[in-house]
This record gives sequence, structure tokens and C-alpha cells, in this order.
Amino acid sequence: MTGMFSLELAVGAVGAAILHSLWQGALIAVLTAVAFLAFRGATANIRYALACLGLAALTIAWLMTAIGYARAARGSEPSAPALFGEPAVSNETAARVATTVHDPAAETDSEPALPWTNRLDSWSRAVVPLWFIGVLGLSIRLAFGWLMVARVRKATHEKLSGAWQARITSMKRRLQISRPVLVAQSALVHVPMLVGWLRPMILIPAAVVSGLTTAQLEAVIAHELAHVRRHDYIANIVQTAAEILLFYHPACWWISKQIRAEREHACDDLAVSVCGDRVLYAEALADLETLRSETPVLGLAATDGVLMRRIRRLVAAAPVRRGLSPGWAAAAVPLTTVAVLMLSTTAPAQSVPDNEGIVQGQVVDARSGRPVSGANVEISGSDRSQRTSTTDAGHYEVRGLAPGEYNIRVQAKGYITTEYGQRYATERASPVDVRGGRYTTGINVRLEAAGAVTGRVFDDRGEGLAGVEVELLAERHVPDGIRPVGVGFAQTEAEGTFRLNDVLPGDYWVRAYVPPSVRPSRAAGAQAYVATFYPGVTRSEFGQRLHLSSGQELFGIDFPLMAARTRRVSGIVVDPSGDPILGTRVHLNAIGLNGTRAVYDVGVDRNGRFEIRDVIPGDYQVDVFQPASRTSRWVAAARLVTVDDDVVDLELRAGLGARLNGTVVRDTSATRRLDPSGVMVVFEQRISGSGQGSVGVIARGANGAMRIGADGAFSIESPGGMSAIRVSALPANWTVKAIRLDGDDITDRAVDFGQGNRKVEIVLTDRVSVVRGNVMDRRGRPMGNVSVVLFADDPTLWEGESSRFVRETRSGRDGGFELTGMPPGDHLAVAIENLPPQAWMNTDVLKLLRPLATRFRLDEGEERAVILRVSPAPDGLIPAY
Repeated sequence: MTGMFSLELAVGAVGAAILHSLWQGALIAVLTAVAFLAFRGATANIRYALACLGLAALTIAWLMTAIGYARAARGSEPSAPALFGEPAVSNETAARVATTVHDPAAETDSEPALPWTNRLDSWSRAVVPLWFIGVLGLSIRLAFGWLMVARVRKATHEKLSGAWQARITSMKRRLQISRPVLVAQSALVHVPMLVGWLRPMILIPAAVVSGLTTAQLEAVIAHELAHVRRHDYIANIVQTAAEILLFYHPACWWISKQIRAEREHACDDLAVSVCGDRVLYAEALADLETLRSETPVLGLAATDGVLMRRIRRLVAAAPVRRGLSPGWAAAAVPLTTVAVLMLSTTAPAQSVPDNEGIVQGQVVDARSGRPVSGANVEISGSDRSQRTSTTDAGHYEVRGLAPGEYNIRVQAKGYITTEYGQRYATERASPVDVRGGRYTTGINVRLEAAGAVTGRVFDDRGEGLAGVEVELLAERHVPDGIRPVGVGFAQTEAEGTFRLNDVLPGDYWVRAYVPPSVRPSRAAGAQAYVATFYPGVTRSEFGQRLHLSSGQELFGIDFPLMAARTRRVSGIVVDPSGDPILGTRVHLNAIGLNGTRAVYDVGVDRNGRFEIRDVIPGDYQVDVFQPASRTSRWVAAARLVTVDDDVVDLELRAGLGARLNGTVVRDTSATRRLDPSGVMVVFEQRISGSGQGSVGVIARGANGAMRIGADGAFSIESPGGMSAIRVSALPANWTVKAIRLDGDDITDRAVDFGQGNRKVEIVLTDRVSVVRGNVMDRRGRPMGNVSVVLFADDPTLWEGESSRFVRETRSGRDGGFELTGMPPGDHLAVAIENLPPQAWMNTDVLKLLRPLATRFRLDEGEERAVILRVSPAPDGLIPAY
């Protein structure tokens, strides 16, 4: 009988606790949410303590309610305070309750005073078996988790190398951890995690050890050591027990979720204090996300918590004041009263005036993640700028900034000058939006260590040559392919020595040449210095490629400046019928890598013949033109020639250039008045040559490019050969609708303008199309500073350096982008991460991007919205430096 009474008493107590916990949990959850709102600017430790207090209050309320019910039912003095929902019950009342329960006559003859309380008591008792099943199932799950942890602990582990042990000891010292902590590789885990409390062990997967950089792995280990420092393992066990007891209550799971989130935030803060670089640590977390797997119930993994929220907090949230110690936060459950008193005395965060903003960030080494102290930080807006320097920890702060957009530029000795938002030196920077009354934080800049190339240029006798130009070349995307272009320059000194500074990691060629203004004389006849590539060759394809690592200096790049016999270029200028043309001039201009910047200009004789002597070997562009004083102008299509021997009998066929008389007019559908003043007309000419082609912009007009007057009229002479008319410097919110030559539409097409007088009409419209949208990652999150390329579906419209049908922009911090003036038609749009500079202008690159692109139709004057998922840069692109 006593056993039955005890079981009934236990069921009643548990049922009452479950019943009253419904309103108790709701109240405690609301109070916890209000506290979180009040302390939204506090440290993660304080917010962790608040969540722990909430879960402790919910658990204690449940236990006190059950105890109070049991004591009342036994007829003892009440012990459960009214705060937890159980009214005080006297012995006399308890006796009446017992009599009422066990007297059938009383149940029959009299009606209960509060029948709804009996129904609630009956319902609460009915759910106890279900509660027991849930507790049992979760307890079994906890037991399996314990067994899994034990299995992982007993498995074979491989301690990290000796160098790592030194790093771990240093991190333990900085985190004030005195007890031993084993850090080892394990084949049974997929992400770094902490197991054990009395004998803590940090397990690292081999894939993480090899896949992360040294600095990133240090940051991840520091995060796990932070769990050890804070005694989070035992706190997690207590939390898990509370979750089992209150598994049915949404308030329990919400508060428990906050505990886990703030626990990870607190460990993130400690890890950042050790590694010194928020961005590096955030990148390590992002890399670990690809390795995320299910973690044992009692394990603490580096990927716990809402990862994106943690990363955003690291790189964007304002650093908060130093909070209470991790040990205090771990003891929050048993020290509830002390925690409440401490939280009530916490001072509010310092406010920022509404009319100014504050920018904070850190400058670190891009490779090691170490802070860079003493770096010069310049923050500049449209009409204002400020300067400051970084502290020993690499931090900087700029106060008193008026709201607006700013660019941040950082310089430090031994590093490449870098602007905020740049992932490589040639990338465009990202502006920082400063708002009044707010901290703008996480504006971190990673500096790449600068390299250098030093050497000497000498003649064939070994004597140093002064005044020689030395150029560092690297492969870059240009409109007609991938070509080496100049990225660094220097000039030799007295002994022929040179030094190229601020060199980024990558592959390079070194070229030397004598500029036209400096011509060292040579004793040996008709010879001249030619462009020479290290280690002493005259053609770029035979030059030796040099590789530089971050911060590396290459010494001993010594090579002779080659000399070659000068050559002769001769020929004749004829009209279309083959007759010689008098009064013209021939212009020879060195181009390309194999040129030496030499320029030659001669007139033709009375037979139309010309001869240019002492031409330095190289690649040249040949033009024919006639002085502007002549009424009729003879021009020829530009040609490319390679002078490696005498070039004789070169026939340059010229014709009378066309006189284009044109007007800039407003389209009939336009809604506004057009002022064409300042509109510029230029020709984009196709240049032909021996075995190669090119596109060059050749302007013709009184002052180079032709600017249009207020009346919209202009008169301009066309170049020879195939050319396209390009119109630039348009009024705001106007675009080209059509270009007509004698009534024929030649918009965006290259044509031969022939000769004589031709009529050109340029039609402008204010019905400007707009393409705007957002760039998202694979999880649907906005991505900023990503290249967005828009291009026509028709590949024939891609040609030309200034094609209107190929455009590029970058997404903002919120992932948004906008491009105006794209012509109507069928188009493609693609978002590419780490797209090299100007690669989008290369037609071969556009072919690679085409399968990744989103197709859309754009009508005249339409505003089109496009949502793009970011794609990795396709294979075949050169690295972006």
C-alpha cells in the first residue's frame, strides 16, 4: 500500500511540475528575452550567463513545484514557495484532501468546489507516462553519446608534431590553462572537438591538419582550448541533463540554444584574442563548415552553433567590452543569486554621438595572421580624410567621422599597400559605409608581404649600363588574349644595378630596354640596343620565368643588354589604282613587348617612295597620313610589321579619307530635352598585320577625339580600313540608340567608311535600361565584392575594347548590384568569385563564363531584376594578384 501511495505521489508531483512549468517556462523565457534585449551590446560571457540563469530558473522551478506538491500531499508543512506555482497547504487542509480522495460517500454526496482543478490534475497525471518515455529515450541517447566519447578517447591517436606542441603550450599560457591538455589527430572525428573534463582531449581530423593553414589551425585549436579554460564540458553535461528533464518545453530548447550560441561566441572571442585576426579565424570556420558532421552529444566541436551568425559577428559586429571571466560563466548554474547581483550592476555601453561614426578594425599579415603594428591607416571620403596608426595588436580606431562612404588605405613597411576590400592588389576596393551614432567594426585589412627583384644590366664587355629601363612583366588578361604586361618599373643606376620593389607573389619576366631619350653610344658601327629579356634573349617567348613567394627577394638577376644591327624599312605609298601618292608621311611606332618605344616619321619622295634607316629591330605599327593643311587627306589602314631584317618594297595602299558630317539628335520617343554638349566621338579601328591582329582606339579630329557642341553638329575624318564609331561622355541617363551612316544602321559594327562626304546620325534616347539584382552564395546568403559580368548572348557583339555589350561591376556589401545603359536584346549574367582584373573583356574568357551564366531578355527602358548564384572562377584563368 505504501509503495502504491509513493508511486501515486510521484506521478502527481511530476504531473504538477509539468503542468505548472508551462506558464513558468513562458514567463522565464520572456524575462530572458527581455534581458537579452537589454544586454544586446554586452559581451558573450554576460549573455551566456543570462541564458544559464534562465535555464537554471526553469529547472529549479520544475523541481521546487514537484517537491512542494509531494510535501503538501503528505500533509507536511509547505516548502514550495508560491513563486513556483504551488499554494501553501496546511495539515488540516491536507487531511481534508485525503478524506475527500478516499471517501466514496463524500465523492457521491457532495460536488467538488473547484472541478476544473481536478480535471487539470487528471490531465497532468495522464501525460506523466509520455514524459517518462521521452526522458528514458533521451537518457539512452545520452548513454550512447557517453559510450561514443569513451570509444573516441580510447582509439589510437597521433599527437601533433613537436613544433605544434610548442605552439599549444604558448596558447595554454596565454589562456591561463595549467592542467595538461592532449591535442592529437584522430581518424574517428570529422571536425575538431573537445572531449573529457578531468582529462581534456582535443581531437583534430587529419584532413583539417593538412587542409588549413598554420595560422587557421592555431585559431581552431585556440577555440577548443577556450572550452577547456571555461570548463564548458561539465557545463554542457549539466545543460544536457536539464534538456532531458524539460525536453517537452519550447522555452527550454530556445534558452538552451542561446546558451550554446553564446558559449561559442565567448570561445570565438578568446580564440581571436590568441590568434589576433578575426578575418583569418572566420575563414577557418568557413573552411571547417565543409567538414561539418554530427557531433557526439557530449563533445564540443569547433563547428557548433549557427556558423554564419558566428562569422558575421566576427567580421562585422562591434567589439564589446571585456566581460566577466569564463570560469564565472561556467559556474552560473550553482551561483544564480551571485550572477543576478553582478548583472544588475553592469554599466551600459558608451554611446556614440548621432552626427558622427567610429570605424574600428585590425591590420594583419595575410600569410601568418599576425598583427601588423605601426601601419599607417588612411580613411578618406569625398572631401575629407583622417590618418591613424595601428597598435601593437594591429588594431586601429578612427573617431569623429561624418556619415558617408569612405575608402581605407593601409601602408606598412615591407608590405604591399592595400585598400579595404581588396583580395589582390589589382582588385577594386570596397567603400565603407559610416553611419552616425554607430560603430563600424570588423574593417580588417590583410597585408601581403612585399617581394623584390634586384640585379644588374651590362653590355657585352661586362660594363654596367646606367639609365636603362627595367620592367617586370606578368601575365594578364587583355581583350585579345593573355599577354605579359608591365606591373613594375625601375631604372638602372651608375653600375647598371636595379631594384624592383613591392612585388606580389607570382610568376614574372624581367625586360630591359633603352628609352628613346637615352641612347648609349657603341663603338661597333650601325648597332643599337634592343629590348632584352632575362637571362639575355631578345624574344619574349624565350625569356626565363621567375617565381616569387610572399615577401621573397630575388637576387642576382644579372643579364646583358643585347645589341643588334639596325635595319631599313622602305616601300611605296600608292592610291587604290596603284599610282604613287605624293605629300604623305609614313609613321613607324614601336609596339608590343619586343619593341623599344622607338618612333620614326619620314615623308615620301616625288615617286611616292619612302625609306627609314637605323630602325631598331622589333614590332611596329605603320600608319600613312597627310598633313592637315591639305584639302584632301590620304590615309591607309594601320598595319603591323616585325622588323628583324630589312623590310623592303612595303606597299601601303591608301585612299582619300571620308569626311563624316554628322549630328547628334534626340530620339522621338525621348521624354526630356537633350543637351549634346561634351559628347565625344572616336573611332575604334581594327589593325591588321602579318600573322596577327589587334584592336586599337585611333581618334581622328581637330583635337584628337571630337567633342560635340551644343548644336549637336560635328565633322570628322575617318581612318582607313575597318573602324567602328564609339560614342562616350554621354549626358546623365542618356544612351546610344542608333548610329546611321547614310541611313544604314552601323551601330556597334566596324565598317570601311570609304571616301568622300558621308552623313552620320547619332540617335540618343533617355529610355535607359537598368539591370539590378543580388548575388547569393549556394546557401542563399548575400555575397559582397563579387564580380558581376553582363554580356550579349550574340558573340559577334563582344568584339572591341569598348563594346557596350560587355559590362562588369561588383556587388555591394549587401550583395546588390546595378548596371545602367545595357543595350536591349538577349543577354547573359554571371557572378564570378575571384575573377582576375579585365578578364571579362577577353572573348575567350566570356566563352568560359557562358555555361555558368543566367539568360534574360532586356527591352528598351526596362528595369530588370536578376538574382545570381556565385560561381567559382572556371579553369583556364590566370591567378588574380
